[in-house]
Amino acid sequence: MSTQPHLRGSLTTGRIVMLVVAAAAPLGVVIGNVPIGLILGNGAGLPVAFLIAAILIACSAAGYVAMSRAVPSAGGFAAFVTAGLGPRLGRGTAYAIAVAYFAGALALATGFGYFSNLILAGLGIELPWFAWTAAAMTVVAVFGRRSVDSSAKLLLAFMIAEFAILVVLDIAILVKHGLPALPLDVFSPDHVFSGQLGPALMVGFTSFIGVESAIIYAKEAKEPERSIPRATFGAIAAIAAFYVLTTWLVIGSIGVDDVVASATESEGSFIFMLTAANAGNLTLTIMQIFFCTSLLACLLALHNATTRYVHTLAGEKALPRTLSAVHARHASPHRASDAVAGLTGTVR
Repeated sequence: MSTQPHLRGSLTTGRIVMLVVAAAAPLGVVIGNVPIGLILGNGAGLPVAFLIAAILIACSAAGYVAMSRAVPSAGGFAAFVTAGLGPRLGRGTAYAIAVAYFAGALALATGFGYFSNLILAGLGIELPWFAWTAAAMTVVAVFGRRSVDSSAKLLLAFMIAEFAILVVLDIAILVKHGLPALPLDVFSPDHVFSGQLGPALMVGFTSFIGVESAIIYAKEAKEPERSIPRATFGAIAAIAAFYVLTTWLVIGSIGVDDVVASATESEGSFIFMLTAANAGNLTLTIMQIFFCTSLLACLLALHNATTRYVHTLAGEKALPRTLSAVHARHASPHRASDAVAGLTGTVR
């Protein structure tokens, strides 16, 4: 009988929430997706698009969680496909999801380098983008080899920073503009169905990427039958609340009739411009730094997700068996993590 160590159940509900929310990168969504939703979507009705997306995703998650109880596995959605359609299609699904997560991690590794170079150069810290990317991959590689509990602790610090800066922005807008910063007009049909609701919903749904990843930590959760559902719905609720409230306040600070024109003029710097105007340049600088840490948090979360799919595939002999090894001390899929980190560093 093999004495190979196994993944250890140590994750609490709160720490799984951190892993899930980190993959969604809420600060990155507010900075990057909100202007797109305003410009190409339904304008001042964007908070409702986020709300609709959250409700529909929660409904989908209810079925997803129910399936996770019937098919307990760390294989995520691929395990459900295997149970329903057979192992061949299940493995194909696992490959596809692993590649999708890996592609996201690859883009984030490069994006972290680019934005870190751009932002920190303005603060007098000059390093080439690939140096920042290499630093990020070093952090990811180190934490990827350790227990996922260690990653959750690091992500907790990053998530507190992300939400804190969004809270500061929200409060600053409320202090400066008062209750008119929460115009009820954003919920009126005239605004909800203005512009293009389809692209707005697309922005809404893509802003919740990662909420499905709780299930892949089933083998590392203390009480998976309780932790996974709570983490899934808790993450959806937390993310939705911040998206809706912050977008609502952003629109209110500009005005429902002027916000689209303002976002169109500022484009990618829209949230940065609005932060400087309402909370000052110091808050803007902190937000820019936390934006970089948000990308790093998302990179680590996607790396962990990719690693666990690789680990599962290796355990099923669909990838080299050595990648299914578990670290004797940290109870982590360390070889799968090393392989994913090495491939990410090579390809980028």
